Amino acid sequence: MPWLSATALIHTISVYSKTGDLKQWSIGLSIAAFILSTLGMFLVRSGIVTSVHAFAADSSRGIYILSFLALLLLASTIIYMLKLNITREVAFPILSKLFFISANSLILVVAISTIIIGTIYPMILEILTRTKISVGAPYFNTVFNPMVIMLTGLCAIESNLSWMKNYILIFGVALISTSLFSIKINLAKEGLATLGILFGLWLLFASISLLFTRNKKGSNFCSMVLGHLGFSIIVVSISMNAALTREIRTQLKIGETVNFLDYDITLSNIYYEKKDNYLTQIAIIGIKSSNLKTSVKPEVRFFEVEQQQIVEPAIYKTVFSDLYITIDRIYSDQGVPVLIYCRPMIAWLWFGALLIVIAILRSAIISITNYFNK
Repeated sequence: MPWLSATALIHTISVYSKTGDLKQWSIGLSIAAFILSTLGMFLVRSGIVTSVHAFAADSSRGIYILSFLALLLLASTIIYMLKLNITREVAFPILSKLFFISANSLILVVAISTIIIGTIYPMILEILTRTKISVGAPYFNTVFNPMVIMLTGLCAIESNLSWMKNYILIFGVALISTSLFSIKINLAKEGLATLGILFGLWLLFASISLLFTRNKKGSNFCSMVLGHLGFSIIVVSISMNAALTREIRTQLKIGETVNFLDYDITLSNIYYEKKDNYLTQIAIIGIKSSNLKTSVKPEVRFFEVEQQQIVEPAIYKTVFSDLYITIDRIYSDQGVPVLIYCRPMIAWLWFGALLIVIAILRSAIISITNYFNK
């Protein structure tokens, strides 16, 4: 939530610094970003949301954070309302950067609201009615993902707004690329993922085209392009991951092989090791394809004192996909339970995140340098 509000804040501040518009919106987002950071700290530190960051000794210490959050929310709201002074009405055409930045900021605020509702509502309902409900991936996939796709499309349009023919051409290229890709891998039943790939590619091509079409390139131009490139790569990667993730559950005896996608997965051996505080069952699993021959070692660790079992997956990484293999303890002579699943584009997702981090650091360094050079 703080990341989304900070993203909206960065864009509205850029407008305010150049035109003086969206001042009140920027102040409101500044307050929201800090309050949401405190809310997130309260949720994980208090133990309400399961996290390794919760206070282990006494989770009731979170009441102090909640008190600070309430004081912060009350004080900031009162001060903001007292200082609120709308001196002029902001009017701007629909086909303008100001409109699309405002629309994107509004979408981000709505996205934040859906996350807050999905996180807080089950807790409030349980307190009031003692009824427990679970809000998980289906809710967020249905509500949150379409907003991200809309956000991506608006970013693509805003990037090439002064070049109408250019962004229409870029959309055509993205549409053709997505269509060919969808036909090749049969994405007919993955409508939302297909839209994610389409709008992600649209933003990707639009960001690249800016390097050749933009005449005036300010000090933060490269940071903007890198940030949008990173975001587009993340959207495409997540969409492809959602559409193309495959898995298989089976049981293997030593020497047996199962075919999964383009791989032959063979259980070569099983052995046990006694560690300081746990017993581990290790499987040697061979992975073979037309140009590959390697092996991995998934484990099952059993902690005798805690009577707890932990599965340690083995991961075979490639540029375009990661292959995960997990095993379970042997309970019968039917073999070892094995779960194999392939998740595409994981490396590219992290690469997109890295580009965003580089863009933020570069922009921050430029801003600090300009401040001290005044």
